[in-house]
Amino acid sequence: MTPRLLAVLFALLLAFPATAEEVTIKPKDLTWNADLVVAEGKTLADGVLLMLHGTLGHKDMEIIGGMQELMAERGFNSLAINLSLGLDNRKGMYDCTTPHKHRHEDAIDEIGNWIDWLKEQKAGPISLYGHSRGGNQVAWYAATEAGKEITHVVMVAPMTYGIVAEAKAYRKQFGKELLAGMDEAMRYQDGGHGGKLMKGIPFLHCAEADVAPSSFIEYYHGDRRKDTPALLEKIKAPKLIVVSDDDKVVPQLAESVKSVNDPDTRLELFEGAGHFYPDLYAEDLADLVAEFIGGAP
Repeated sequence: MTPRLLAVLFALLLAFPATAEEVTIKPKDLTWNADLVVAEGKTLADGVLLMLHGTLGHKDMEIIGGMQELMAERGFNSLAINLSLGLDNRKGMYDCTTPHKHRHEDAIDEIGNWIDWLKEQKAGPISLYGHSRGGNQVAWYAATEAGKEITHVVMVAPMTYGIVAEAKAYRKQFGKELLAGMDEAMRYQDGGHGGKLMKGIPFLHCAEADVAPSSFIEYYHGDRRKDTPALLEKIKAPKLIVVSDDDKVVPQLAESVKSVNDPDTRLELFEGAGHFYPDLYAEDLADLVAEFIGGAP
């Protein structure tokens, strides 16, 4: 093989984008999985952006997996985690027919375990990126004592929460009253049947689902920490919140963020990107995240 041919083959090799390596951990009874992407010419010591999907989602969604590729092109390592949602080695969207025994707050523990794993791999500075519900969950983690080590927090269309708005959205989505579901869940628990599933009840994205009463209550009860703007002043790291003007999922987000007096929070508005930032919006989003994080995640 001639030196010239070797040079051509080497150039072709470098032209391939960084590929994701699936990694797993098993801190308790369940195996959890994630995709690790190391940018060309970088090592984990250069830092890692930990990425989290939204409600019942997964790491291969375009807003996560696609963003991993775009961040690698810009020289950033990333770890996109799949929340287990109570299942072993979960992949893909959570099937509504699968019983729901998970909780919103479970994510905080899982983020912490993945960060511990990154530290074991001698990773450098760790930043967080979350979309939709995942945006709230990374903010929640960053607002804890353990989260003080996080260097940057990126929240793309993070969820907001208010009990009146939640009840209104539930009624619009399912044609039923949230209070009725909460009353049923409380009756199960108060009657000593907390481990028994509520059958065929509207829940999250699912028109009908079998749900543990404790899960229903935990997702819908009025915990202020589920309102992302309420967490901002508790987060020590610089924060970036991204929202689009036509996002129907979090329509009040921009105004809620503006009402928070926090000089370390940066709000960026997109036009026409919806809730998922497709195609060229993703390129612009990746540029923004790379510029915000700077030289290392």
